Amino acid sequence: MSTGFAMRWPVLQRHAVADADLDEVGSVRQEVLDERWVAEACAEYVGRCAALPPAAVRQQAAPLPAGRVTGRPATVVVTARATEVRPSSFTLTVRLRATGGAADRVAGTTCEVRLEDPATGDAVDLGEAVLDELVAMDRSARHIG
Repeated sequence: MSTGFAMRWPVLQRHAVADADLDEVGSVRQEVLDERWVAEACAEYVGRCAALPPAAVRQQAAPLPAGRVTGRPATVVVTARATEVRPSSFTLTVRLRATGGAADRVAGTTCEVRLEDPATGDAVDLGEAVLDELVAMDRSARHIG
């Protein structure tokens, strides 16, 4: 009997893995994971939140541990959703699922998103409109996994 549950993900991106994405041992290169695929998923999530003023948004993803996506996968599916919300920031959980290789792998990281005053760099409260939009995005998420 399964004891797990399925989560809903507002963002889902599929990436075909090219030879140029792999290192010499068949792991997906860190810069492909961190600087492209994780960053793109976070940017898509933030871009869907129309209440966030783009000039004031700062996002910082935690790097994945080295060698987490190994086995020459054919595809990596990247999903993102807000999992923690604070007055001036929220955390996105990002999952990477590698399939079609020697071993299917799941890796995860987070991305901190905050609002800053462009003039001072000080944190600014998200406000009710942003909070409402985060809840609506979670409730309307189509991707389950």
